[in-house]
Amino acid sequence: MPRDFRSSLPEGVLPLTSHLGSRPLKALGLNDINESSKDDSGVDKPSEDPTEGLPESLLKANERNNLHPYVRPLTLADVDSCVKLETAAFSENERTPRDKIVYRLTKCPELSLGLFTTAGPDSAARQAATSEAGKSEFSEQPEKKAVLLAHALGARLNSPVVTDESMMLPPNWDTPGQEDSQIGHISEARTVAIHALAVLPEYQRKGLGKVIVKSYVQRMQHSGAADRMALLCRDHLIPFYESCGFKNSGRSEAQKYGGNWNDMTLEFDSSTPSSV
Repeated sequence: MPRDFRSSLPEGVLPLTSHLGSRPLKALGLNDINESSKDDSGVDKPSEDPTEGLPESLLKANERNNLHPYVRPLTLADVDSCVKLETAAFSENERTPRDKIVYRLTKCPELSLGLFTTAGPDSAARQAATSEAGKSEFSEQPEKKAVLLAHALGARLNSPVVTDESMMLPPNWDTPGQEDSQIGHISEARTVAIHALAVLPEYQRKGLGKVIVKSYVQRMQHSGAADRMALLCRDHLIPFYESCGFKNSGRSEAQKYGGNWNDMTLEFDSSTPSSV
């Protein structure tokens, strides 16, 4: 990482200290826990694992901090990374295809967000599926790559909940004046939907999914760009999205990708906490 991480981040990039906490375990005073134990003679001996016995939430937070993750909007230059992420995270019938990624990053790139780590030649992140497509974002250290770990891809829709039409790709979207104004992204609409959320499998269960969802919600709310947010999820993910501020609005009428979805919504109003 650059010596001054905050000052070296590209424009539009935000470090995630607000969600992750900026202090490692040592600074939290947790490095002393279980550092020693007594052998059979009653003499103190060092513990083989200084993190043994720590709460799982603190271990996850420390793992995230070690990645030094940051978020920024995605662009067309990130298409290859996004495709590799979707391929790694989902089966063929569930992943977002390349043409839809290109469509969303062309029509509404401001409604996308990527979570990256900066990886040197010896970093474990250089083995990630998205590493090959990663590029250097720091001129001072060109040997380091920005590796995509997670992304959220969105679009606008007229409905307060996600519909089949909103998930469709307009057939002539790249021909000016020819696209169907009722399909896909509706530029003047006030509902923003997250259509794709993906985290690299080896980085799942570290809290990165919640980090990127909360960062996305915060950006939409603070920008005043939407009145609400919406997404679809399966039954087992309802608690996760509820923990991110969404409300379960019941079974969705959407039938794409097998149906059996739940509508999750989040209304932006005066009662919505600004720290979501």
